[in-house]
Parts: sequence; structure tokens; C-alpha cells
Amino acid sequence: MAAGGDGTVSAVINGIVGTTIPLGIIPAGTGNLLAHDLDIPLESERRCRAYCRKHKLRKIDAMRIGKRAIFLNQFSASAAVVNETAPK
Repeated sequence: MAAGGDGTVSAVINGIVGTTIPLGIIPAGTGNLLAHDLDIPLESERRCRAYCRKHKLRKIDAMRIGKRAIFLNQFSASAAVVNETAPK
């Protein structure tokens, strides 16, 4: 289980990507965009009921940028970073 926001979930994913380890998400961040996209209830009682009833695992897409990180939902960069980055 990963309890936190999108950054925490991404950090956990980076540790288990490529394995068969399933991941449960407890949304506890500011935006919880991934949990929202996966229809994971944000309210704790509804979420507990959802996790305790019969459910199925599902695969989700991930994106690797370079060799360093896996991103699940979004990747963004500020205009300042983009402007100072060489096209190569």
C-alpha cells in the first residue's frame, strides 16, 4: 500500500515496476489525481469498504523518462526549465 499523494505513489511504483507486486493506493495527498483517475474513493470509510470487498487487479500504463523515473499520471516542467534546456 502507498499512502500519500501522486509523488508518493510514483516513488513506490519506481521501487516495484517490472515485478508482479500489486499496489494499493491510499490517497492522502493534495490533488490525488491518480486515485481520482482510478476511481479510488477519497473518503476513508468508502475506500476501506472498496478495498475489503472482492475486487480485481488491473494494470495501468506508466511512462519512463530517461533511465531515472517512472511517471504514472502526468509529467510537467516549468517554462523556465524548458527555456533553459537544450533541444538535444
